Amino acid sequence: MLKYIAFICCLVINICCFAQGDTSPKTANENSRFEKYVVQRGKWNDISISKPKDMDEYPLQNYYPFSTNAAYIRKTKYNSNGLNDGKGGFWYEAIFQSKKKDCIFMYPLFVDVIPQYPGQIQEDIAYAAEDELMDVRPFLKFIDKKDGTYISNADYAIIYEFKTPVKHFELYDNFVGIYLRKQGHGCLLLKMGLTEEGLKHKDEYIKKFLNSIKYGDTIIKKDDNHPSDDYLRFDPPTRLRPKIIPGSEYIQ
Repeated sequence: MLKYIAFICCLVINICCFAQGDTSPKTANENSRFEKYVVQRGKWNDISISKPKDMDEYPLQNYYPFSTNAAYIRKTKYNSNGLNDGKGGFWYEAIFQSKKKDCIFMYPLFVDVIPQYPGQIQEDIAYAAEDELMDVRPFLKFIDKKDGTYISNADYAIIYEFKTPVKHFELYDNFVGIYLRKQGHGCLLLKMGLTEEGLKHKDEYIKKFLNSIKYGDTIIKKDDNHPSDDYLRFDPPTRLRPKIIPGSEYIQ
């Protein structure tokens, strides 16, 4: 009987040791949200996305539902992209944090279709300022690849800044939004959070963020007939409530 008990104890110890020892780098890599939801989906969309240098992946159990001003959105009963959830905002699949913790890069939920985000960009700026009817155009910086600026081989980028009333991850309330668009590819709506110290290095971080992304030149979406999105408008809204056009994925 004692021998039997001793055998069972040894078996349990061996099983536990085996389970604890099954933590190879490969397993850790497979559990990376960045690898699973950003890098792989980027490849499907002809977009190469690599780990930003000198930054660590922030541990997330699920996507991060970023909201510029949740309290104001609830107050105005905002209808976000056709959903009456009262939350607004956008979803981010993976986040990287600088060694100094003065900056985070937020990689978004991948969109395979070719939507536009004028409503989302307006929301970020207007709801941060608690004025949903404000004219956001003065706060938008358009960069065309003809300018000679590196924008991840995209056709153009829209860069804008805003400040949130609460700190995300208890550190970041200064944000830079980066919208990347290339014909025939899914668009990307990136976010970058900064502390007051991080703001001093904003341009360096924007460059590093964009250097982690590169659009390819293969036309994935053959029906994308809007290479420059000339009809993407930012006119002052009568009320900031984007609607999805029936039968379309385009957000107006």
